[in-house]
Amino acid sequence: MPKNIGNFLRTGLIIISLLILFTPLPYCIESPGLAQNVLEKYGNKELIQIEGYNSDNSKNPNNSKEKLLMTTVSVLGNAKFGIFTWQILLNTLNSESILLPLEAVYPQNTTEEQYKEQTKKMMTDSQNTAITAAYKYLKMEKYPKTSISIDNIGGPSAGLMFALGIINIIKQTSLAGNNIIAGTGQITADGQIQAIGGIDQKIFTAGAFGAKYFLAPKSNCSDILAKHDGIKILAVSKLSQTVDILDNIKNNKLETLPTCES
Repeated sequence: MPKNIGNFLRTGLIIISLLILFTPLPYCIESPGLAQNVLEKYGNKELIQIEGYNSDNSKNPNNSKEKLLMTTVSVLGNAKFGIFTWQILLNTLNSESILLPLEAVYPQNTTEEQYKEQTKKMMTDSQNTAITAAYKYLKMEKYPKTSISIDNIGGPSAGLMFALGIINIIKQTSLAGNNIIAGTGQITADGQIQAIGGIDQKIFTAGAFGAKYFLAPKSNCSDILAKHDGIKILAVSKLSQTVDILDNIKNNKLETLPTCES
């Protein structure tokens, strides 16, 4: 083969390969995200602010080892065109990530800006609902001014952990003792815990942040497909039940904990 033809073919193959690698496909990738202790500061403010109460563990040495972690997932993909082929190929090297059709994350005909606004509203609604659920559990008809400060995180799935944080602060106690508890779950005003998305990735997040127990909505148990070593996954369906579970963990009564495996 003449040298110039060989060079032409190699150049053509390189161009074709690059075109394939940078071809957008209608998928997105969910990976483990970050975790945040709802009993600590977020930025320069206490994450949960209750008038007349202190939630900052750094000011309360008796609770300094306790953590109630809300968990997140990281989403790679653009609402308009998805992701590139090279990103999908790279994802095959990460066993903690999952490839999803674009519409599984972004509703059809939704722009990136619309999606962010929708998830922002979901987060605000979840905070308000968590406040109501917590004070209903505490049987407080009138409750102090309460606000939750957290940015750049959307969706409704932190509701359970917000409610637990409020209860922990109001009761001025440690619900879970010196344990790192992570969890997720949308919550209703009457304390019902509902399913969320990205459950496997949130459990991976919890493990990476040192949690030994993970509170998962019972209705999500069948969605847990990955293997999670070193963390006990607990099935929860009500806020009151979850508080009881934390008390059992605190008092080392572990034999009756409801797991997703049971």
